[in-house]
Amino acid sequence: GDAAPVPLSELYGMGHFWLARAWHQFYWTAFALMLLVGAHLLWRRGTETRLRPRFALAPKRLQGPAGVIMGLFTLAWVGSGAYIFYNSNVLNRYITEPEQEQLLADAERLLLPLETLPQPKITHVSLDVALHPRERVALATGEYTLVNRHEVPVLQLIVSTPRELAIEKLDMSGSRLETTYEEFGVRIYTLEEPMAPGETRTLRFVTRLQEQGFPNSNAQTRLVTNGTFINNAEISPLLGIDRTIFLRDRATRRKYDLPEELRVARLEDETANSSHYLRPDSDWVTADIRLSTDADQTPVAPGMTVSDTTADGRRTVVTRTESPIQHFFSLQSARYARADDTWVNSEGSSVALAVYYHPEHEHNVQRMLDAMQI
Repeated sequence: GDAAPVPLSELYGMGHFWLARAWHQFYWTAFALMLLVGAHLLWRRGTETRLRPRFALAPKRLQGPAGVIMGLFTLAWVGSGAYIFYNSNVLNRYITEPEQEQLLADAERLLLPLETLPQPKITHVSLDVALHPRERVALATGEYTLVNRHEVPVLQLIVSTPRELAIEKLDMSGSRLETTYEEFGVRIYTLEEPMAPGETRTLRFVTRLQEQGFPNSNAQTRLVTNGTFINNAEISPLLGIDRTIFLRDRATRRKYDLPEELRVARLEDETANSSHYLRPDSDWVTADIRLSTDADQTPVAPGMTVSDTTADGRRTVVTRTESPIQHFFSLQSARYARADDTWVNSEGSSVALAVYYHPEHEHNVQRMLDAMQI
């Protein structure tokens, strides 16, 4: 009798998540009504108390309204079950917990040895992201500027992406796709001409993040009708091997004959200084971002605003970082209200301040603006 969970939010209420729950509830309601008709067929009539004779009479009692009603409820039950299965097992991938554990264990055995392969560093990011909140789609076109900061040439490029992210284009001149591990979201490219130390190259990509239908559980809550909040790692590739996808629980790791834990590097290991703790392919980056959304929503992206325009039912903000930032940032879209203020220092210079907030949650906005000036 379980149903799909419905995450609630002040910004979007139940959003589209109620649909999955409604289909599950309809499925179980139809099944319960089938049981109700079955109880009617077996109900004791007269002096007969034995169950077997009542089972024998059940087909006869189905002739007439009871049979029609049972047929309708059965069709509803089978039809809704087929639709739920199509959404949760065909449009989406249903994975049990043991299957997920086995997948991550296999990923570690296969991918961890590749962790030490030299990979270039991302120094600049260009992103053009089109959010479509009502359709719950994020389309991203991006470009990485890569620099080989190692003292040896880079021979292969390892590209990792979330499994739910569709890669529509991935291109780096002078490279060819060598191996694809679809189940892990990993692709390995061989560079026809190795990337020399200090050399700079460009990686271009086009991605689509979209949830088809509805899953059985763990629905996509980042792309919603009002209040979209995604980070760049969800819509763009990562270079190298990301340890965060591997199993962490010690007992689970022992179950799959893995070492009890993946330990961090020793303090004396100077090679560990070559990787940032957030992601192994970047230190600090500069970024140019173009973020568009529906015209009735406000797009929010890191960096100074270069332009903010509305045309053809779309609102677009273009931002640029003034100094390097960590390569982990969020992109947001909602029907925000905005409160503005200005901070002026002792020398007379001013800084514009702004707080974006849900219109019904204005309680602490002025306190935030005041705190920003302390």
